[in-house]
Amino acid sequence: MSLFYRNRQLLLLTITLVVVWGLSALATLPRMEDPLITQRNAQVVTALPGASPERVESLVTEPLEEVLFEIEEIATLDSTSSQGLSVVAIELKETVRDVDPVWSRIRDAIPELPPEASDPEYQDNNVTASALIVGLTWQLPTAPNYAILNRLADGLVDELRAIPGTDTVERFGNPDEEIQVTIAADRLARLGLTAPALSQQIAASDAKVSAGELRSDRDELLLEVASSLATSNSSS
Repeated sequence: MSLFYRNRQLLLLTITLVVVWGLSALATLPRMEDPLITQRNAQVVTALPGASPERVESLVTEPLEEVLFEIEEIATLDSTSSQGLSVVAIELKETVRDVDPVWSRIRDAIPELPPEASDPEYQDNNVTASALIVGLTWQLPTAPNYAILNRLADGLVDELRAIPGTDTVERFGNPDEEIQVTIAADRLARLGLTAPALSQQIAASDAKVSAGELRSDRDELLLEVASSLATSNSSS
C-alpha cells in the first residue's frame, strides 16, 4: 500500500487496468435470461412388485450400487429401499465438466436383476425455469367445452414447438372425458336393476368398436351402434 501512496502514477495505472478489465469482462461474458445449469444429480428407480424392503435391498439396490460405484465420476450414492421399490440417488463430482458421457455410462450400467424386477428407470433432475406459461380459459357464457379447448391446446403446442430455439413444450391439466350418471334409487328399484347392471348397460350402449359384421358375396360391412351417449337432463 505504501508503494501506491508514494507513486501516484502507478496507482492511476492500476485503477485504469482494473476498470478496463471489468468493462471488457462485462462486454464479453454471455448474458442469459435462463442460464443452463449443469445436471449433476439423477435417480435410478427400479420396481420389484411384492418384495419386502429387505429383499429389494439385497436383490436390487445393492447390485445397482456395486456397478455404479465403479464409475469414478460419481461423488455420492444415496439409496432407499421400500416395499417393492428401489431408489438410488446419484450425484456427480464437481470436477466433472462434460457430464453427458458420464450419464450415458450410468444408463448403460445395469446389473443382473431378478426377472420379476422392472428395468431401472433413469430420471433426470434438471433444474430449469419455464420461459413462458400459457393458460387457456373458456370465456363464453356457455358451459366450458373441453373438447374445443383440447384442440386449441394441441394447435398451440404445435406452434410453440415450431418456434426456433424452443427446447421442450409440456402440457398440464389435460381434461379427461367423462359421463356423470345420477341414479334415482327408487326408479332403479322399480325397474329391478342394480347400479352395476345399469353401468354395464351404459357401457354397452356407447360402443367404441363395431357391433358386428355383415358379409355377402360382394361386400363386407361393419355395423356400429347408432345411439351414442350424450348429455341429457331428461328425468324419464
